[in-house]
Amino acid sequence: MWSNSNTSTIEVFAVLSGASYPSNYIGESFENEFHPEGWNIQNNGVNQWVQYSYGSYEGEKCARLSNSSLGNSISNLITPQLVITNNDFITFYAKKNSTSYGSLIITYSEDSINFINLDTINLSTSYESFTVSFENIPEGNYYIGFLGDLSTVYNYLSLDAVIYPPIYIPPYPPAASTEPVPADLTEDLSIFTVDMSWNNNFFANACKINFGTDQSTFTEDSAEDLGNLENYQKTSLEYGTIYYWQILPYNDYGTAENCPIWSFTTMADPTITSLPWFEDFEEPEGWLTQGTFNWTLYVPAGGDDNVQGIRALYPAYSGGNAEAISPPVVLDVDAELVFKWSHGYTTNNPTAQMQVSTSTNGLDWEVIWDKEGEDFDSDDGANSFAPGDYVNAVVSLANYNGQTVYVKFDAISEYGGYPVFVDSIEIKESVDMEFISTTTTQTNTSSDNDFEEINEFGSVNNPNGDFTITGTQNILGGTNYFWLVYGISENATLENIVDAQCNSVKIDGIIQNTEISIPDGDREIHIAPDTIIMGTTTEINTCFAYFYDNGGVNANYISASNETLVIYPDGADAKVKINFSVFNTYFSDDLVIYDGNSNSAPLIGEYSGSTIPEEIISSANDGSLTIEFSPSSNANAGWEAVVSCHYMIPDLELSVSSITFENTYENVAAPSHEIFIRNDGAANLNVASHQINGADASMFSVSATYPMEIIPGDSVAVYIGFTPTSYGDKIAGVLFTDVTGEYTDLALLYGHCIDPTLTPSFTETFNESVPAAGWQSYEGQLTENSNLTIVPVGWFSADFANDNEHENGASAKREPYFEENYWLVTPPINLGTQGFDLHFDLALTTHNENEESSIDLNGKFAVVISTDNGETWSSNNILQEWNNSDTISNVGESVSISLDDYSGTIRLAFYSELTQIASDGYDIFVDNVTVGTPCDLNIDLGDDINTNVIDLPYTVSIEDNYASYQWFNNGVAIDGETNNSYEITALGFYQLTLEVTDENGCQASDDINVEIFIGMELLNNTKISIYPNPNAGIFNLEINSE
Repeated sequence: MWSNSNTSTIEVFAVLSGASYPSNYIGESFENEFHPEGWNIQNNGVNQWVQYSYGSYEGEKCARLSNSSLGNSISNLITPQLVITNNDFITFYAKKNSTSYGSLIITYSEDSINFINLDTINLSTSYESFTVSFENIPEGNYYIGFLGDLSTVYNYLSLDAVIYPPIYIPPYPPAASTEPVPADLTEDLSIFTVDMSWNNNFFANACKINFGTDQSTFTEDSAEDLGNLENYQKTSLEYGTIYYWQILPYNDYGTAENCPIWSFTTMADPTITSLPWFEDFEEPEGWLTQGTFNWTLYVPAGGDDNVQGIRALYPAYSGGNAEAISPPVVLDVDAELVFKWSHGYTTNNPTAQMQVSTSTNGLDWEVIWDKEGEDFDSDDGANSFAPGDYVNAVVSLANYNGQTVYVKFDAISEYGGYPVFVDSIEIKESVDMEFISTTTTQTNTSSDNDFEEINEFGSVNNPNGDFTITGTQNILGGTNYFWLVYGISENATLENIVDAQCNSVKIDGIIQNTEISIPDGDREIHIAPDTIIMGTTTEINTCFAYFYDNGGVNANYISASNETLVIYPDGADAKVKINFSVFNTYFSDDLVIYDGNSNSAPLIGEYSGSTIPEEIISSANDGSLTIEFSPSSNANAGWEAVVSCHYMIPDLELSVSSITFENTYENVAAPSHEIFIRNDGAANLNVASHQINGADASMFSVSATYPMEIIPGDSVAVYIGFTPTSYGDKIAGVLFTDVTGEYTDLALLYGHCIDPTLTPSFTETFNESVPAAGWQSYEGQLTENSNLTIVPVGWFSADFANDNEHENGASAKREPYFEENYWLVTPPINLGTQGFDLHFDLALTTHNENEESSIDLNGKFAVVISTDNGETWSSNNILQEWNNSDTISNVGESVSISLDDYSGTIRLAFYSELTQIASDGYDIFVDNVTVGTPCDLNIDLGDDINTNVIDLPYTVSIEDNYASYQWFNNGVAIDGETNNSYEITALGFYQLTLEVTDENGCQASDDINVEIFIGMELLNNTKISIYPNPNAGIFNLEINSE
């Protein structure tokens, strides 16, 4: 049974997570018998799950599936039968040893025989916690299987701490992490990359890391949060430095106490600061090895320590690579790398490869020398391992002058089995030298700098290493000229470098202090191409040759009977091509060329005179040309031409090497990119497929139809899409391939998904678009566990309340009529810990009109909250709901909802539901969605004014502290009165109302009645007469206004 080995005393309470609780449970870490009681194993391969005593996550043992022999290992480790409900899930820890091989699939079965795949687990090389939900399978009794699949040897999967249903985590912080890699106090680590890993306690939700050279600065606040990772990588470290690191696991109840601080030390600085530098591996220092297998010191049979080198031995069947990295070497001159190598290549291993790369930082490498497959032939090195079969290699490092460089020797194989050897590595200053002749002689021409073979001084045959040439020669005053001249053997390889120079001159046994000037020049071997002299042969196979008339290079042609030459291409898919640079024949001396291998082939042309023929390319099936020439006695200069090959092959080229998409939001497609697949070759191209690779490949797409036939010079458009499903920078590569797999081209794909998380206070007015940036539209009915689908329609932009003069302007509109349920969902909103309110404007009208309406009997409108950032939406989380019995204003009303009970990251949704076709359509509008501080807003216009005598104009006002204002009289908005004051200019009775809105969307209003019947100014300009006086109870009132 599962046990917690990382804490001293903790009680573990098993509770059931589903709505309908199972009658049994498991908690298994494979500590006792195997397979555990009630478990079973179903095998389909040569190996099966076993109990393993190393590499566990909890306790001392785990379940492990290995492939230690040829053949697949496919094995299903099966739990006892479990009673499972939709809301249950199972947790476990698992890993694999190789990022390239092995898979783990969770399966289920009702009969323990026939299993159905439920979930494929993406394993890493360190233990991670995984949770698999059963929400998508019917409730019932099931066996759960852990199906491992290993198709290559020397790989394994590990499984531990299987829990069903999930356990209740006790209310304590977790224990400290264990099993650090590298182990504490490890020394001599690489400065390039250090990979750290550890085991977190089972009860840890996540962890943080402190890392640095001063452990006294480590605090919980200074630590970097790693989430649930159990690995960490540091690059570009300093030589000879102690680094400290500390893991702080935590859960909802706090951070672990007494977390140890571990350390490691990087290697001492091995930098080579002077040249030449030589490494013979007798006592190598400062080297690093890495890869899936290692270079090792090696002494060939016979035990001669003087020829000790290093060997990379590919493990049988598994393949991989071995990297040996030199110490850094400071180059302050044009330098070159010289080394000896050998190999055990045979035709059974065409994937064997040896590469040499350089880097200035130890991280980014450039391949400067590469041998693979059939390059491993007898010219490059014998198949036996004897040291005498080593072959020299020379590579220029001139591009690194002024820099510090690392050199990496990388042995690579897909399935291994054959060793590679390297020895006698030297980095030295480059010294160029000229070629003069083709004999190995040392000559002196006195004070004359023209070379003459007759002045041979001495010679050495087959020189190797240091050699001395002796002879007798008169030394004259002034400058004396010597030449080192090389004879090139028949099997010399193009571009090999002859490496020799004169280091000293000894006269009469005494080394002279002479100034030796070494001329600049090219020391690469350049093998002369074939030369074809017309009339000397009748047939030749070549893809590069100089072609002359029968007079050769410098002479005129001579009279001859009919001369015929057939030229075949030396290679598949090739056609012979001739380019003339000189042409001059007598007018009747025709050079006749046929498109094929005889004079019965189609005639290409007859050429004479001094006009240089155009380029000639064969179109014959065998790629040949037939040439006839019958020169007369009127000899002319003839011709000079180059014969080469035109390859009739396709060439797949993309119009771009990379694509950068516009920034977009989660699940929102960026504008697609049109690119073109070109055929830059000479044969039809049949594009068969594409492949998108990389961690973010699933977010990119290609719209193309296959097969895609493209003629030479033509192109076809394809479209590349990007729809991100998570935030941040995204990268992938798309590779297009023809039907043969030989012709490919790659384009890198870059995209960025904007994190739309909002922090209150904010307001969305929908003036730009619906959905707005970062918002999303979904379809699906609101239930306890809603299943939603992203859709591009549902809510759209329209005038608020169908009123094109409404002050709100654009808004989000929904037109319920059909049986449809649409959601308008906000971006993530980070509420933090402070209470906020939701405010928005809401209106309900008849369809496409501005009259009053009501929600259909089968419909409703609701505001819903998701407390897990939109992962789930439930009818249990409705904040407010409207249905047929609720009245919503057709001109708009403000709604405020408290979010004070919520914190952290949430999403809000405006949900419109209609479960049957509506009897009459209606429109719902949402606008000015604001999340801000809770509203506690009040204004005071003062007491009513009923003084009959008052000065005009009269102003009613409040402080100018708000975002917007609107004055009303008798309940009707006064056009244009949107300031903090209102001016009364005429007599009358006013029932004034002022509505204000602050920057958080909070609203308040106040009323005031103002009665003005007689203005003071009117009284001052009026004459009033009352008569008669006295009177009998009746009088006259006369008013005469000026």
